[in-house]
Amino acid sequence: MSKKLLTLALLALACLMLFSACSDDGVPDGMTSVTLEGEPFILYVPEDWSDNRSSGISSAHSALEVIASARYYPLDETTTTLDEYVASYIEECKSTYEGFSFSRKDSKLGKDTPAARIEFDFSTAENATTKAIHYITIHGTDAVILSFYCNTKDFSEYAETFEEIRKEFVLTDKTVRNDNETDKKTPDGMKLASSDDHNYVFYAPTSWITDLSDAHSYAYFDESGRPNVSVTCYTPDEPMTLEAYLELCDADYKKNLSGYEFIEKTERKVFELDAVSYTYKAVYGGSELRVMQTVFVYEDLLYSITYTAHADRFDAHLEDVEKMLGEFRFR
Repeated sequence: MSKKLLTLALLALACLMLFSACSDDGVPDGMTSVTLEGEPFILYVPEDWSDNRSSGISSAHSALEVIASARYYPLDETTTTLDEYVASYIEECKSTYEGFSFSRKDSKLGKDTPAARIEFDFSTAENATTKAIHYITIHGTDAVILSFYCNTKDFSEYAETFEEIRKEFVLTDKTVRNDNETDKKTPDGMKLASSDDHNYVFYAPTSWITDLSDAHSYAYFDESGRPNVSVTCYTPDEPMTLEAYLELCDADYKKNLSGYEFIEKTERKVFELDAVSYTYKAVYGGSELRVMQTVFVYEDLLYSITYTAHADRFDAHLEDVEKMLGEFRFR
């Protein structure tokens, strides 16, 4: 039983890494790509830096924990231009960093893509001062952000390396598969996220990415970190209540998941079945993730609909996840 519980948890966390490394033949001399497949850019870093894609973010760090990372986020109706997005980003920083003060100037990403360069310093829990530099641009329907972090006192040592990474940054087209199939019962604004091979029907919002050719039932939101929802099931070794199952989960996760901490559990209904949503956080690939695992029993099988996201993006997609849980059904 313990191995099965851990497998379910690791499968949920691994959904952040559904894509392998991006391949590219034009790698600059002395550099390597640390880009997840399907992202609208290629991030090159010095080849002696440590790859950190296991975090679910295209990123790497030096021996001194100097970090380079790249992310993308879809634009919405309030942030369609670079100035609008930067203004929104600055407001978010003000709520995150106490006494936030920054400088902005015009710059470029890669050879010639206009970008805004935002620079600021902030204090860490260890009372050290970190310098953050973000290059922000608009690429198609996404905002793309190239970020650097280092101890403020070390900035001059790495400024030239940061500049090299910025110059070699490449914007590309996304190449992921995205199905948009429906059936006669598909709710408005949703699409199928499960194939006919399953005894259930799992729907996702049309804004999420789905691939019905995959044996697994899952959907993810098209942004860096890939917040995702997956459906798994298995036959318990012996009949048990949901409460007993969750107690086993809690004990097992404490032993096997780094940084595990229980947050809350909520009773609910899924397809008119008694269910429990069990929320916890864990550290995977150096990043703090938040997981909401909704479990229920149907015809002696235990089902888990699991939502996984980086902690800072968990709340942003909860409304969509609630829709998925509300529309889940068996055939």
